[in-house]
Formats: sequence, structure tokens, C-alpha cells
Amino acid sequence: MTKINDPLAALRAKKNAKHLGFIRRKAAARANSAGVFGSASVFQDMAVRPLPSAPDSNMPRPRQAQARSDAFEAIHSAAAGLFSVGAIDKQTMREFDAECLVQPDLKAADVKRIRSSLHVSQAVFARYMNTNKSTVQKWESAENPINPIAQRLLSVIDKHGLDILS
Repeated sequence: MTKINDPLAALRAKKNAKHLGFIRRKAAARANSAGVFGSASVFQDMAVRPLPSAPDSNMPRPRQAQARSDAFEAIHSAAAGLFSVGAIDKQTMREFDAECLVQPDLKAADVKRIRSSLHVSQAVFARYMNTNKSTVQKWESAENPINPIAQRLLSVIDKHGLDILS
């Protein structure tokens, strides 16, 4: 270990090391209470999860966020593992999502898929989106590009449904 000459820097380093040790002990305690460190390793336990069932219809699946790079994918994977054992909270996981993942651009087919999966007309969907019916028609026919704010709202509707807006 290197010797630090600056007393303030030494104090900060000691405080950071103490805090890191606390976080490690807390994560280990949560993992032990959850039974994660049983006879199998953590990664084996996390790998044995049932796959989600296939959708009933032949509708295309929602687009998933992609990692910015391989390094960000590794960081996000590590954060997801910590989240699954309770070492980090939901807010911190959302911050990792925002930093590591890129939301794909929605296309015309995605807008139509979202609207039809909710079983609403273009007029009703436009009312929920606080826009005109013609705007929804132009999005679905790819005449107009979807602005980023509308794309974000469409992603939220795709994930949670229209009930989130009312």
C-alpha cells in the first residue's frame, strides 16, 4: 500500500475504504440471508431461470435496449447481478440502465404494434398521446419521423400499457 502524504487525502482514502467494506459486508449479508451462497455458486443460481413464455399471437416482440459497447454490457451485467441479490436498489439500477443501454429508435411498425396490442383505434391512441389522429397515421405509415419525446412515451406505453397515463 502506498503512503499518502496529504492528511486530507489520507482521511478521504480511509473513509472510502471503510465505506467500500461496509457495502461489501452488506451485500454479503443480503446474499446469505437470501440463500444465494448455498451449495452452488451465485452465477449458477442466476443462470437457472425459466425462459419467458412465448407470446400468444404472432406479433413482433418489443425492441430491447442494446448495450453501448461490450464494456458497458459487462458493467450492466455486473450491476444486474448485484441488483438481483439486493446489493443495489432499483434507483441505482435505473441509473446503470440509463448510462449503459441505448434505447432503439421506434419504427412505423413498432407504433402500429403498440397500438394494436392495446386494442385501441388511432383516434383513441392519439388522445392518450395528446396528439392528432393524423400524427399517429403519419407515424404508422412512416411519413413523419417520431420525435424523441414521443418515442420515450411510446416506450413507456409499450412497457406498462395505457393505464400508466390515466
